[in-house]
Amino acid sequence: RCSVDLVETGTMALEKFNSSQHYDVIFMDCNMPEMDGFSATVAIRQIEKDKALRQTPIVALTAHVEEDIKRQCLDSGMNAFISKPFLFEDLEAIVDKVRRGELS
Repeated sequence: RCSVDLVETGTMALEKFNSSQHYDVIFMDCNMPEMDGFSATVAIRQIEKDKALRQTPIVALTAHVEEDIKRQCLDSGMNAFISKPFLFEDLEAIVDKVRRGELS
């Protein structure tokens, strides 16, 4: 069983994370309005550091596959990325890695 929270902006993603008890994984769109996924990830990582929390796996969802975008994802603190459009099997593979502790 899983539950999902959806937000429309990077600011909302940050607020949701800050008010939540715990997420097993965050799928972060890189190009959200107000605050992009890169900035939201940096802010989430800072909250985790400030509160001495375990890092939540963050997976970028992006239509861009250029190496500089992949590097920007990792540099911002994301653990992995999936290129859009993606298949259910791509999400399933990421969730399996999270369950096995391979995305930290």
